[in-house]
Amino acid sequence: MELLAGLGRTLGFSFAAGINLYATVALLGLASRFGWVALPPQYKAFDHDWIIYTAVALYLVEFLADKIPWVDTIWDTLHTFIRPVGGALIAITTLGEASPAVTALTALLGGVVAGSTHVTKAGARAVANTSPEPFSNWLLSLGEDAFVVGLGLIALKYPVAALLVVAVLLGLMALFAAAIIRGFRRRFRRRSPAVSNLAACTLLAVGLGASQALWAQSGPPPQGGTAPGAAAGQPQTPPQEQRPIFRGAANFVRVDVFATKNGVPVDDLTADDFEVAEDGDLQKVETFELVKIQAGGDPISRVEPRTVRESREMAADPRARVFVLFLDTYHVGQGSAVNVRRPLINMLNRLAGPEDMIALMTPDMAASDITFTRRTDKLADLIDRAGFWGQRNELIKKDPIDQMYEQCYPPEPGSGRVTSVVAEEMIQRRREKATLDALEELVFYLGGLREERKGILLVSEGWLLFRPSRALAESSQPRRPGVYVGPDGRITTADPRNYAGADTSRCDQDRMALAGIDNSRRYLDILRVANRSNASFYPIEPRGLVVFDSDMGPNPPPPVNVDFDMLRQRHETLKTAALDTDGIAVMDSNDINAGLQRVVTDLSTYYLLGYSSTNAKADGRYRTIRVRVKRPGIDVRARKGYQAPTVEEVAKRAALAAAAAPAADPEAAAVGRAVASLEGMRAAAVFRLTVNAGWWMPAGEPVKGAPQGAEPALWVLGEVDPKARGGEDWVNGGEADIALTTDSGTTIVRYTVPIPAGTNRFQSRFPRSADDVWLDPGTYVLRVRAKPAGSGIPATDTSRVEVPPAPGTTKLVMGQAAYSRRFGGPNSEELPTADRRFRRTERLVVQASASMAPDAVTAELLDRSGKPLPLPVTTSIVDRDFVRWARAELVLAPLAPGDYLLRIASKRGDEQVVTLAPFRIIP
Repeated sequence: MELLAGLGRTLGFSFAAGINLYATVALLGLASRFGWVALPPQYKAFDHDWIIYTAVALYLVEFLADKIPWVDTIWDTLHTFIRPVGGALIAITTLGEASPAVTALTALLGGVVAGSTHVTKAGARAVANTSPEPFSNWLLSLGEDAFVVGLGLIALKYPVAALLVVAVLLGLMALFAAAIIRGFRRRFRRRSPAVSNLAACTLLAVGLGASQALWAQSGPPPQGGTAPGAAAGQPQTPPQEQRPIFRGAANFVRVDVFATKNGVPVDDLTADDFEVAEDGDLQKVETFELVKIQAGGDPISRVEPRTVRESREMAADPRARVFVLFLDTYHVGQGSAVNVRRPLINMLNRLAGPEDMIALMTPDMAASDITFTRRTDKLADLIDRAGFWGQRNELIKKDPIDQMYEQCYPPEPGSGRVTSVVAEEMIQRRREKATLDALEELVFYLGGLREERKGILLVSEGWLLFRPSRALAESSQPRRPGVYVGPDGRITTADPRNYAGADTSRCDQDRMALAGIDNSRRYLDILRVANRSNASFYPIEPRGLVVFDSDMGPNPPPPVNVDFDMLRQRHETLKTAALDTDGIAVMDSNDINAGLQRVVTDLSTYYLLGYSSTNAKADGRYRTIRVRVKRPGIDVRARKGYQAPTVEEVAKRAALAAAAAPAADPEAAAVGRAVASLEGMRAAAVFRLTVNAGWWMPAGEPVKGAPQGAEPALWVLGEVDPKARGGEDWVNGGEADIALTTDSGTTIVRYTVPIPAGTNRFQSRFPRSADDVWLDPGTYVLRVRAKPAGSGIPATDTSRVEVPPAPGTTKLVMGQAAYSRRFGGPNSEELPTADRRFRRTERLVVQASASMAPDAVTAELLDRSGKPLPLPVTTSIVDRDFVRWARAELVLAPLAPGDYLLRIASKRGDEQVVTLAPFRIIP
């Protein structure tokens, strides 16, 4: 017990000395002089007038210095060596008479403990000083003073309790230090796993050594015992570096590995040189391949995907690299856009191989709308023709919302500003939010595209990462919609401040919303998602070597120190994106071509490793992957992890596999294929396109002479989602350019369909009339480019469709199913839709064109397995525009969320043709 009491006092006073050395010494001197508790004789060393007076005087100085922000940090810096030495001296003094070895170990223990608490205190104070208010600093200082006095009194009277308190606090500090070191190691890509536990190992080793020394001082251990902290008769072996470990399972996982030495790719590694671990479990590498990209060649000769779906299937090839060139139009100046144009074109020509897929995206686009291509010449031509695509610091704002902000918050007279401070900050915050929205959507989308690495070539000057701003929120008092007095003195509901097209109530709402955004935290979340999606950022600063961040006009530039901080913040965001996602930042150099060449070289050679994960749980959790190369001196960048499938996802994959496999029952196979087609639906898309083949002008109609039965036709439906990002651009309508070509590329027809204002869809049938070209059997490609009225971004999509041969006048053939929805009762408006997702508050209408009039039409509802459900389905035969439709309508209110089918049976004589129409109910 005496050993524990001595250790408790030694650790307690050393711990307190690291926080406030002078208060600890003064407490020991006063306790010894006034006899507050019975103490060993060595404590009389503190009972001296000059020691007590000096300690109290210096404590009063520290009491005042500790309450002033940044002065406390300077004071802590001066005491970086004083407090650990003081803690060591206090430990030696309270120890008393001992051997030199025990004295040295005790001094080491006291110094380490005092140094640890000093570093913790100084770090906490530095963080608190970043807060603009002083109260947090005062509370921390007062709390530290109370803690030091309280811990000292406990150590004097209850030393064993003090030992427990100190042990718990040291453990928490060690865990905290390990977490910080792990964060720095991830930040700077340090690879030694042992470093992360350095603080904990040091404290533990010193503690065990000191315990052994104190035990040795108190006397020999009992018979048969072993001195704590040492194994009898066994030499101490140094701790070995922990190796990263990998795991395998029933699920096959592919890992792309980029190995370099001094920045040059290494291409002579073998499978035995790699160690792969999943969640710390070593995995067996089953497949190994070195992929070397031979860039260059004539882009025109590359095989181009013919549809959007085909381009995404090509992008899923693990041997094809996938890139997205993201042009941050909101954060690149016009001069920078011109400056980087030629280097970007050169990079595209050097980077892309014949199998690589590249897409172009801007903040105004939805990720689901990007189209991958192998024709880098098309992208290069687009960049070359775009010219001044940068919009940062533009003199005249083209965006109507930016113009509205400028009108709502005009500059003060005599301020010399073209745009007020409030309007300028709102514009910058809105643009930064739009860019981060697009990047977040992009990394999520790329994560679902394929498992292998995806590269995002990010052309941007960086971001300020705005935080919540109370000043912006209080810059003007918002007004809610209400009753106002007009200029003529009459009562009106129109806000008189809404002048010159500026809706100030909308401005106030936007200002409050923009003042509350926290892009700094959101940016880190985006980088975490990028790592989970195995997407790497390659930031490209188009300005090259920059001195000032702000342009000289039209608004007065900020002070030099503020401008420097803004430039540093923008560059820090770009460097962080590259560092945290294993990319390369091209910046701080006027030779942009050389920087982009490093990116090309870095991505030209990589390894594809495959293993079967031993963790077969379908828990949907994120599983970390670590790759290590046994050969020394090799830097490795590899996929950091993947998301395990959930039970539902496993079931969907099984359903897709079952649909692809041949089935004994043809109708069961058709049900499986129909349900599987729902898996390709996008949850959010600005523009959706469907093209259905069917029949028009049934036999007997007096059109174009004497027809020999029905003729094939195509029904085209395009639909805009007004709730999706970018959907607001279509409020004023637009137009759709439709081009129909054969599979070989021969143009059949090209025409334009208007999109009326106030609607969100367009419809067209081809042939439009009997005077149009009639369709022969075969494969056709239909391309649609829909453009909103005004300055919105056009939407494009492509669809391939098979046109069957005409059935003649003796056979009943049904066309593909077309969908509509009703939002009310059976007499409400029927709205055609390209989205097969419905809600329970709607009615579903499905109709299919018939080559001739059926005698009867019946329909039933099926679940996703093909089992009939007892819900009534209303059917009818409708004649409209020389087309006979077999029609079915279903009330969706009784259905739970899930996948279903309508089975529509059309009969004529002994013939029966079944049409399956799958759909999905969403919450």
